[in-house]
This record gives sequence, structure tokens and C-alpha cells, in this order.
Amino acid sequence: MGEEIERLAREAADAEAWSGELAARAEAQRIIAEAERLAEAKIAQAERSAERWLAAERAKRLGEAQKRILEDTLTVRHRGVERATALARKALYEIRSDPERYAPVLEALILEAAEGIENPLVEVAPQDLELAKDILRRNGIKGEVRPSSAVDAGAVVRDAARGFSVYNTFSERLAKAAEVLLFRFGEVFGEG
Repeated sequence: MGEEIERLAREAADAEAWSGELAARAEAQRIIAEAERLAEAKIAQAERSAERWLAAERAKRLGEAQKRILEDTLTVRHRGVERATALARKALYEIRSDPERYAPVLEALILEAAEGIENPLVEVAPQDLELAKDILRRNGIKGEVRPSSAVDAGAVVRDAARGFSVYNTFSERLAKAAEVLLFRFGEVFGEG
């Protein structure tokens, strides 16, 4: 009987050890599962944080690139307008230096500016004074012609009765052409 008790005691001890081992295994599995859950949560949080950083960095870089593109576009536009204006200025002043070619141009500018003005005051470059007087005389316009150092080529026609002036000079025409070119470039580049 002693052997039987001893055997039963051993089986009870083995069962208790086995039960303890099962409880320890269950606790270890719970700890491992909790660690895996925490690790997955940390990884997911890190991925969300990385995605937010990446989106912010992308937006920042895109903004910088768009700013550079706009700056480059504006530079190209202005250089193009400056180049076109310089070429036009050169062509106009080549005409200005040739009296035969300049006379009809000045006449067209004066007549256009004086249209509808009774007794205009026409201001021209000092060297154009006689030519302008002749243009008014030939076209039957009663008005006064004055020299002006502010006029390079072309004419400024003033209507004293109504209080306005028409600037029909080469420099005014070039400035207006530059504005039109800038506007057109804006349309081409999708900014107009």
C-alpha cells in the first residue's frame, strides 16, 4: 500500500507539475500575443507617422517645384518681352533715322491721335516740328504744333477743350506692345 500511495503521490505531483506547466505556457502565450499586438500597433503608428511625413514632404517639394516653375516662367516671359521690345525699338528707330520712311509713319500717328479733335495741340520731337506743321497743313487740320523734348518719335496730341491727351509715340506704342505680349505669354502659359 505504501507503494500505491507513493505512486499516487507521484502521479499527483506530475499532474500538478503538468498543470503548472500548462498555466505557464498559457501565460507565456498571452504575454507573446500581447507583445505581438503592441508591436503591430507600434508598427501601424510608425507607418501612419511615416505616411504623414511623406505626404507633408511631398506637398512641400511640390510647392517648391511649382514656385521654381513659376519663377522660371516669369523670367522667360519677361526676357521674351524684353527681347521683342528691343527688336521692335531697333526697327522703329531705323525708320526714325530715315526721313522718307519716317514721314508717313509720323503722319499716320498724328492723324490717328488727332481724329475727332478740333484745334489739336500737337507735340513732337524738336526735329519733327516742320514736318508736323506740314502734315497738319496738308490734311486741313487747324491746330498748333509745339516742340517737346519729352517726345522721342511720334506725337502727343492734346485736346484742350475736353481736357485729354492722346500719346501716340514710339515709346508708348512699345510699352503697350510689351503689355500685350506679357498678357499673351500668360495665356500661353495658362496664367492669363
